[in-house]
Order: sequence, then C-alpha cells, then structure tokens
Amino acid sequence: MLPQERKDLVEWFLEIKNDDKVKNKYEFVSKKFEEKYKKPAPHRNVIRYNINKWDKFASLETRQKGTPHRRPVLTENNINLVMNFVKNSKDFISVRDIERETGIKRQSVHNILTQELKLFPYKVQIGQKLSPNSEVKRKKFSEIMLEKIESDPR
Repeated sequence: MLPQERKDLVEWFLEIKNDDKVKNKYEFVSKKFEEKYKKPAPHRNVIRYNINKWDKFASLETRQKGTPHRRPVLTENNINLVMNFVKNSKDFISVRDIERETGIKRQSVHNILTQELKLFPYKVQIGQKLSPNSEVKRKKFSEIMLEKIESDPR
C-alpha cells in the first residue's frame, strides 16, 4: 500500500471518529478508499493497524526513529550475569540451565557465550577404558611408525 493511501485511510477515519451517525467506521473508510482509488479497499485489520500506528507514533512510517528493531541483549549487565553464573557453577552447565537461572533467552545466552566470552560447546565422548598393557602397545606402535616415517618420508 502506498504512503498516500495509508495517509488517506487515517484522515478519513479521524474525520468520522467521533461521529455517532456513522455506525461502521471501517466500512465508511473502505467505501471512500474504493471511490478514490478505484480498487478494492484493504482489510479492516490493515485500516486498524494504520490507525493504531498513527495514535501511537503520530506517524505512518514503517519503523519509527529511535525505536530499536530488537531489544539489545548483549549488554554489559547480561554479559556479567552470564559470566558470573558460569564462573560460580561447580559442574558442567548447559545453555538451557543458564537461560532458566538468568531469565535471558537461550539464543541470547548462546550469543553471549560464543561472541563475548569466547566459550564454545562440546560433547563429552566416552571411550573405552585403557588397560596397562594397551599403553605399552600404543607406545611400541608409535615408535614403529616414527621409524617408518624417518626412513621413507613420502
């Protein structure tokens, strides 16, 4: 929808806002729109959205100046909160644990951990138990491999 069309919608609505003679204000605005622009009027929710935007910001701009697109979560306070929680924890903790305890969303906690604190997740992998005999075998194998590499370094 063009900016002029949105402006006209709001103007027509404000003209009849306090008029008790008009029963359905959205229908009135729709008819005016169809008469002027010779095309179907937008849905009443679109009209209501533009009117609410005008009431809230006194403007029909898509994004108002000074209003952030998203709430900033990488603040010093949140970073310190997550850092202190990680330092004071005795066991391994998950991002979900931090989310639950601090009240900061999971993706934001993940961003703080990786971008600011340079901590990265890992999975604990369980391997087989090594016997004392296996240590000797591994050492012997590594010595054989070193000899082969030194004799033929291709």
